[in-house]
Amino acid sequence: MDSLQAVVKELKSAISRNDYRILKIIFDDDEVLKNASFEECEFSVCSIFDETNGLLTFLNDELSKNRNRITTSSDDALKAAFKFLKLFIEKCYTTSNFVRYICQIKNVCQKALIVTCHNFIKKNAYEAFIKLIKLLKNQNLELDKTINAFITHFHIVNEKGKNI
Repeated sequence: MDSLQAVVKELKSAISRNDYRILKIIFDDDEVLKNASFEECEFSVCSIFDETNGLLTFLNDELSKNRNRITTSSDDALKAAFKFLKLFIEKCYTTSNFVRYICQIKNVCQKALIVTCHNFIKKNAYEAFIKLIKLLKNQNLELDKTINAFITHFHIVNEKGKNI
């Protein structure tokens, strides 16, 4: 994939098909996103967060399925998706369209900490949320209550997935 628009198109197609293998490949290949121009990011924000088959919809839907279940193939895609979300936040938070998705990003990250899922999914969701807070800390978003609630749901885990 040579451009961010191509990645977005393939991402939306894989989400609509629930193709976890392709999703993981897309999320793990972060070079296109790292090298994307500001204009590409500006153009892609609304597509990435599309309400029909965008990244946040995928995360919300998968997290809703994850209640009290054993590990499935979607776990690897979820871990990679939150890692991709963190990078997307870092790369595209200055675009004009990004602001309208802040609460949705916060909500999906919080949801990952509340539902029963793998600790590394929770870790990646936590890191995405922290990146969002750090980048937007100078804006008056009144996120103190959200941060406190978010932190109370997160348990620090070691590399073997055990609570510390």
